[in-house]
Amino acid sequence: MTSSFLNQILIPCVVVFVVGLVFFAIIYDNRKNIGKIFDIGFTRFISNTWISIIWVIVIVVHCLGAIGATVYSFNVESPVPFLIALFAVPISLLFCRMVLELGVVFFRIESNTRESKEHLREIKELLAQK
Repeated sequence: MTSSFLNQILIPCVVVFVVGLVFFAIIYDNRKNIGKIFDIGFTRFISNTWISIIWVIVIVVHCLGAIGATVYSFNVESPVPFLIALFAVPISLLFCRMVLELGVVFFRIESNTRESKEHLREIKELLAQK
């Protein structure tokens, strides 16, 4: 592969694919949950949906990086870029996954706290009736 092929065909196709994927996710999310976006009180979160979309984009970018490193290693006739991609891509994916899961954990903690608060309120009401 020559650099003109990468610059003229492959990179624009990848950009269009990623942008299209993001716009599809936004449109799908807005159609399904349009009220969440305009929630002024921030009582409902859209972050879990966005974390899923970000994860897909991260996977696509890492796969493209691995493919690019492999192609580059064949062009320079050196296995070093391929070996770096072989080890760096899975480690980087694992790190990105852990960071995104940390975000999900924070939002689940909030959800569980809200449910516990509602259950405690119900228990207090039942005890007050007795």
